[in-house]
Amino acid sequence: MNGELAFLGEDYMVREKLSVIIPVYNSERTLHRCLNSIVNQMDMPEEIIIVDDGSKDSSAEICSKYAKTYPQIKVLRIQNGGVSRARNMGLAAATGDLIQFIDSDDELDSEFFSKMRLLIKNRDCAICGYIRVSRSGRIIQTFTPPPTVFSAKDGWEKYFNILYRGYFLFNLWNKIFRRSIIETYNIRFNESMSLGEDLLFNLDYFRYCDQIASCADILYYYNIENPNSLTQRFLLNKPEIDRLIFSESQKFCDDLGILSRSSIYLIYFKSCFTSFEKMLLSKKFSRAQEKNYINDILTAKETLQSLKADIKLSKEALLYKFLLQSGNISLIKFSAMIRAMIKGFLLR
Repeated sequence: MNGELAFLGEDYMVREKLSVIIPVYNSERTLHRCLNSIVNQMDMPEEIIIVDDGSKDSSAEICSKYAKTYPQIKVLRIQNGGVSRARNMGLAAATGDLIQFIDSDDELDSEFFSKMRLLIKNRDCAICGYIRVSRSGRIIQTFTPPPTVFSAKDGWEKYFNILYRGYFLFNLWNKIFRRSIIETYNIRFNESMSLGEDLLFNLDYFRYCDQIASCADILYYYNIENPNSLTQRFLLNKPEIDRLIFSESQKFCDDLGILSRSSIYLIYFKSCFTSFEKMLLSKKFSRAQEKNYINDILTAKETLQSLKADIKLSKEALLYKFLLQSGNISLIKFSAMIRAMIKGFLLR
């Protein structure tokens, strides 16, 4: 046994069936790499469900070739309906005790499943570390959760801010879930959403967890190489999604009695600036429209609530709060563009 998982002990030999769900849409350039990282695992999953969401490139042919070679692979072909619908179709077809989601442009460490099976033994969710990788293959950022096992009854107060601030609650793919919880409480993805749906799924799921385990092992490689992905391009309704995420995150804390929630404000402030950046970079707006777009965010109920909240914030959050409170459109635009330039440099 190695690394961060040693604290969990050796008793993990009871085999549970693992279903992996992979939504695919026009992924021919990255699909081989993704699937190879799965089929070459030290511990192969028992069921791999590929949901081809109406791809128009050669993705369907690639999936068929892998299915002929590996009997664990099942391919579902559906009309294009978005990633949330594809994942829901995968859940409906899954038969495993455990569920894991993978994006078709990402990769797994060769020990992902062997380590994560160990981590979730007798627990409800397993969370691992991950890295963000640039188009050139350079590691941009490393995300490592604390190696721990905590009870949902009393552990969220200690770990919520750490996991939320580190974006561990925003992602699906660095986790393994129990299908029994998903099915018992009918947890599904909101098919009307194409951004932020992962967090809402996770919050729904975590409401019903007793034991959650995390390790600092870096087992998932999140590739940032598709400029047309929803996380990279400008979406007019992104501020609306950000406000929903803010409200649902607050509700989760209210329902579970979590008092320490400063990370919700930090992420909301950062999301506001991401919206500013993408709007400015899209070059679709006149100066008057840019001003109106920014003012709409500044005057939103959730923004005003965040700025008035009497809560201890990090230095980073205080800087964002200062810029938003200033109401100075020119200063906000300048700060957003500097932030965008720095991120663009890091993504090379």
